[in-house]
Amino acid sequence: MTVSSTGTQKTRSLRLGRSPWLLALAVLLLVGVLISLGWLALNKAEAGTRQVEGDGIRLSVPEAWSEEDTSTNEACQNDTLTCEFIFSAPEGYNFSITWYDQISETTVQAVDEREWAKFREYYVTAILLDKEDLEVGGLPAIQRTFMQTDTNSTPVYLRQVYVVDGLRLYLITARFFSADLLDAQDATVDKVIESITFTDGE
Repeated sequence: MTVSSTGTQKTRSLRLGRSPWLLALAVLLLVGVLISLGWLALNKAEAGTRQVEGDGIRLSVPEAWSEEDTSTNEACQNDTLTCEFIFSAPEGYNFSITWYDQISETTVQAVDEREWAKFREYYVTAILLDKEDLEVGGLPAIQRTFMQTDTNSTPVYLRQVYVVDGLRLYLITARFFSADLLDAQDATVDKVIESITFTDGE
């Protein structure tokens, strides 16, 4: 009886000794499953984008965005301005990338001051909502978010980013027709801007 009792106690002791290891293993397996699910969710989100490439620039945009023909856009019929991309989002806003070559300024700060002064001359009612220093494609950039009224006195909200790459000035613009839409689509526009790569040096 004594031996049997001792054997039972040893067996129980061994089982109890193993349980923390089993618990740790279960936790590790659970963490692995959660990481896998997160990876799948991330790739599913990325699968909803497509990559586009233009003259010296590459970026990823949502699949749902439709690309316009810049050759038929009246604003693009300009000898000094090149319209690289114009996209229309199903939510009701547009996103464009245009550029000028052979600019005289060498810093994005100088470009920003010049362009904002010119803009205020034309749109005297423009109201600056935010100004932020960014990095786009590894280059310093400045973003201004502002509100203006169009010819029909309708408020228009814009996020405009200036990037200088050598002698080229890139203008990245997102145009919204309400403050709510601007707020709702901020994260989407952020991801598109963060995906930009300048390819002249490749």
